Amino acid sequence: MNPPDSHASNQHTLRVQSLFVHHQPQLRSFIQSLTPDFSTADDVLQECFLTVSAKAQEFQLESNFLAWVRAIARFKILALHRDQSRRPALLSEEVLETLILSFPSEETETRSEELRGFETLRNCLSKLAPAAREIIHMRYFSQWGPAEISRIRECSMNAINVTLARSREALRRCVENSNNAVIL
Repeated sequence: MNPPDSHASNQHTLRVQSLFVHHQPQLRSFIQSLTPDFSTADDVLQECFLTVSAKAQEFQLESNFLAWVRAIARFKILALHRDQSRRPALLSEEVLETLILSFPSEETETRSEELRGFETLRNCLSKLAPAAREIIHMRYFSQWGPAEISRIRECSMNAINVTLARSREALRRCVENSNNAVIL
């Protein structure tokens, strides 16, 4: 049987893990904006959960959980960039630090704003030509590289890169126009 202190410790850990689950969408967005792909972001998110679980007793429940877990994520992302020194870095460590510091320390987006953003993106994706939508899906949802996509679609890698660039630009414009329409 667990001693009373162990029960309180387990309860505290469960509460901290619950906070992690609650803040996971904001943390995932933070991590995805600073990592090269969704798979890497998921790996960092999992590592953050393991660290949060291991260090749960260090967290004071009345303090800012999101700031604490973002600090953990920050160290994980910086370590990841240092470990990937064999490949050219996507961002320098200084740029990465600047981006990390630019995130607000308090939760600024509500869940409904996030859902509206996802709905806007989904709507904009539906407006792409079918071939462009398929290539975007292959690249960002299936996480295939341009070389793999060009092999599957039997076209040049340059054609894939051009389609991706044009599609991203079209999506950016569509989202911006949708956001302006909502604001006005």
